[in-house]
Amino acid sequence: MHISTPQLRRALPLILAVSSLAAWPLQAAQFCVSTGTQLANALNSAATNDQDDAIRIVKTTLTGTSNPAGNPRWSYRPGSNDLDNNLTLTGGWSSGDNCASQISTDPTSTALDAQYNGQALQFSTTAADQLLGDVVVGNFTITRGFTSVSSAASGFDWGVNGASSSSLLAENVLVVAGNATGIATSSVRVSHAGSGHAKLRNFIVYGNIAQGSGGVAIIANGSAYAVLSNTTIFDNQSAASASGLLALGIVTLANNAVADNTSSAGTSFQMRSDAATQLTLRNNHFGTKSLVGGAFSEIGTTTGDAQWTQTGSVMVPNTISPLRDSGVNNPTGGLASTDFQGDARIVNVTVDRGAVEAAAIPHIGPTISAIAPTPGTGEFMPDGLVDTTVTRSITFASTGGTGAGTTSLNCVDNNVAATLSASANQTIAVGAAVTPVVVTMTYAPVGYNLGVTCTANTNGNVCSFQYAFFMPNASPARSAGAGRSATSGQHHPTRRFKRRPDGVAIAHVHCRRWCSERRSELDLRAVVRRDCGHRQCQSDGRLWWHRIAGGSFDAGDRAGAVCQRSLCCHSRRFVAVEPGLFLHHEFARRDLRQRVRLLKIRRRR
Repeated sequence: MHISTPQLRRALPLILAVSSLAAWPLQAAQFCVSTGTQLANALNSAATNDQDDAIRIVKTTLTGTSNPAGNPRWSYRPGSNDLDNNLTLTGGWSSGDNCASQISTDPTSTALDAQYNGQALQFSTTAADQLLGDVVVGNFTITRGFTSVSSAASGFDWGVNGASSSSLLAENVLVVAGNATGIATSSVRVSHAGSGHAKLRNFIVYGNIAQGSGGVAIIANGSAYAVLSNTTIFDNQSAASASGLLALGIVTLANNAVADNTSSAGTSFQMRSDAATQLTLRNNHFGTKSLVGGAFSEIGTTTGDAQWTQTGSVMVPNTISPLRDSGVNNPTGGLASTDFQGDARIVNVTVDRGAVEAAAIPHIGPTISAIAPTPGTGEFMPDGLVDTTVTRSITFASTGGTGAGTTSLNCVDNNVAATLSASANQTIAVGAAVTPVVVTMTYAPVGYNLGVTCTANTNGNVCSFQYAFFMPNASPARSAGAGRSATSGQHHPTRRFKRRPDGVAIAHVHCRRWCSERRSELDLRAVVRRDCGHRQCQSDGRLWWHRIAGGSFDAGDRAGAVCQRSLCCHSRRFVAVEPGLFLHHEFARRDLRQRVRLLKIRRRR
């Protein structure tokens, strides 16, 4: 059909208007609410307006609602014409500019207080409905919810049934102080069916009471799946076997921390699954757990004490907590952009388990304390011979410290006559022991005082330990020919012994060589007799020469040998000092002049 130019001019405005209308997207309905009633009305409107909806909650505490007591305080149940629309429900918005800016993402700054008049926040569909839209909620606290309905939740209740393919993302939510008295109830319930999925992350659930799971019950039916990650569940009370967490169906649990919940049941566990064969577990910490049938896949689970400390409504991992730096950085469903408190979700290299990311551990070295000897006191060394040595060990203890902290220990002495072991300079890591410092002191003709100073440095904090050792004047060293027994190493003041190349002095009859000092031959022939005649064995075990000498020698002349009754020396001019070693009477010739004559010593051939 041909249209003339005037006709085209008249039709052009209408054509442009129609095309422009078709190109504009439908705008989402926005609600800024600051009271409980406003929130209830906004949710009711979002369920029926056939639009995507964004409800922003002012940073405040909401109480009261237009819903009758006993019913859920705030509920979203989309009608048949709204099943394919999306909903966003978030807290922390400004109040003076129609919620134009989100001034806080801290969940504790915005609260939905149900005042025990019913369930706090409920999302549901009928069995015949198929929810296709996506729901996002977060950044608020749910408190004082109540329900007596079986299989319901007092705080956060998500029940999407039928062949739904919708998705739920709920993060940064605190659920506290709820009370659920019905059978199989919980504080948080996620029951998702169809082909969609539900994801909860950065949740904290604590201080609730329920007849079923005291904390969270998460269930996925059909081909739907559910994910619970970086959630902290603690201090909840239950009457069932799952005091903290119950999981059933195709569920992935990652980076969660569940501990310190209680149950009145005879046997209970912090985490339990009665049908675990479809569960996937990644780097969770459960105080205790029970998996009937075993998990489909399980990696990195730890149990026992979580080693955490409560600060307000959050549990913060201690420096030695197994929750620190032990999660998985890419769990199913991903990580939230921040932790529960709005801080960085990953500190250091690996995400923490639980909703709160602990601050980086300060690297503080261990504290070093002295054990022995006591610093500031002196120790006198025993007498010794010139050029011999004596050693003492300085020992320390290492306690405390955090992270990768280290403490340096450096010891120095003030005398060249002493040396310190290599451990005088060492670095001690957290949990490591301190290697003792060995001080080696050499005897000198003139005694000296030795000072040793050890300094421990922990992150710039310096502690010093002072030690003193007093060395006496040393006795002259024995000559090379001085006697020494082959077995005991004791020297004897006679020149009828020879020092072997290895330093042991033995009688010449054993080494069969000329005595370099006297150049006389040695012939020590021992005879065995039972009666030594002129020797007596005293009670102290020493050999004395009473009859020959007419009395005992003084202390310096005693041979100091163990008595050997069965060993005597021929012509009684040698005494058996110990088996195989004989001392010549010349040793005591000052007192034996009337009986002892000098012998010519011949080497035994």
